[in-house]
Amino acid sequence: MNRFLRTTITATAGFAAISMAAPAVASPFLPPDSGNNGPSDISNGDQDPDPDPEEPSTNGTLVEPEPGPDDPPASDDLAAPQPEPDNPSPSDDLVAPTPEPEPVDDLVAPTPEPKPVDELATPGKPKPRPGVTPGSADKAAGSGCAVQCITKAWVDAPSSSDVPVVTTHVRTSVPATIKVVFSRTAPVTVDGHTWLTDIEHTIGTEFTTMFDKQVEGLEPGVTWYAAVEAVDKHGNISYRSGSFETPRRRVLVQFSKISVIDDGDSGLRGSGELRFRFFADNQWHAWTPEVELDSGDTLTGPGGTALTNGVFLIDDAPRIMVLGAHAMERDGNPSKSKCLIEAGESYPLNGSWRCRQFAGTLQAWDLDAQGPNAALPQIWVEAHSLNLHFVAHGSFTTTYVT
Repeated sequence: MNRFLRTTITATAGFAAISMAAPAVASPFLPPDSGNNGPSDISNGDQDPDPDPEEPSTNGTLVEPEPGPDDPPASDDLAAPQPEPDNPSPSDDLVAPTPEPEPVDDLVAPTPEPKPVDELATPGKPKPRPGVTPGSADKAAGSGCAVQCITKAWVDAPSSSDVPVVTTHVRTSVPATIKVVFSRTAPVTVDGHTWLTDIEHTIGTEFTTMFDKQVEGLEPGVTWYAAVEAVDKHGNISYRSGSFETPRRRVLVQFSKISVIDDGDSGLRGSGELRFRFFADNQWHAWTPEVELDSGDTLTGPGGTALTNGVFLIDDAPRIMVLGAHAMERDGNPSKSKCLIEAGESYPLNGSWRCRQFAGTLQAWDLDAQGPNAALPQIWVEAHSLNLHFVAHGSFTTTYVT
């Protein structure tokens, strides 16, 4: 059983307890909302009724009509009683009171917009479902993801495995639809809001409180960024985001055999005096000791094992790995001045130089395309120059370690 390394995502360390904080109206991996989903201003009040028309008056004194021809003569001691007006004339000290507005139960004061925060630094702000003002209905149904409902999120990986794999874990306080996205591009901040771009992988499930999912195909040995979205049954959303490191790729390269097709000494000149070296981990390594080989011979290590100077362990190997093989055949007497090779001098990859022939090649291997434990014989390293021709066979083993 492999030992597992568990990374708890924090605000500053990777996806560890994937710490995130999203603005109240913006997802870290969705475009911002086009409108304002916050509560609208609500106003309520009674308008004053139109006042009744005033009675005609002149300085507050009633005016008697002119008597007609049929009216009896007026008498000084007999005056018609003055009727009380139904609506007294308005005066400066008499104003009709304005009725108080009746209280409204569902009147909610506008909620100020929260200040944008970096969701990679603090827990994510929940996002209410569009068009809904938090109120009695939400309280009766429970807060759900209207408050932070992602209680924990993290990524871990085995200490060693044959395939690149990590496991994503999410825990929520209420059943929710979970969505996790991954990107190798660092988040960008626009107008105070942080967004994930260049999303390469997406995983998820519907309505659960425990989400555990293996993810394959993430490039090894690099920093990945992830964002988690949880949506409850009412449409409220919580977010978290963070970063984590994927296991690095380790490759063991072994050149196990060289097949000599042409030894460089054609005809009756006898065997070739051959030496070989290999290219791995971005450098040429030391030459093997000189050995005499004829065309058609093979060279292997002791007991058929890997060749001397033909084993290389490449830690944190890139996806594209370059391997190479180089042969040198001596024709002249090394004691003669024209054949001497001084220490530190460079060797030609192909051709002749200083009484010697050279044949070599460099080839690139896509480790993802080959897969783990891929063998090289079908894609051997072959070099041919002048009358020197050989093939180097080998294999490589890939593991992923934390």
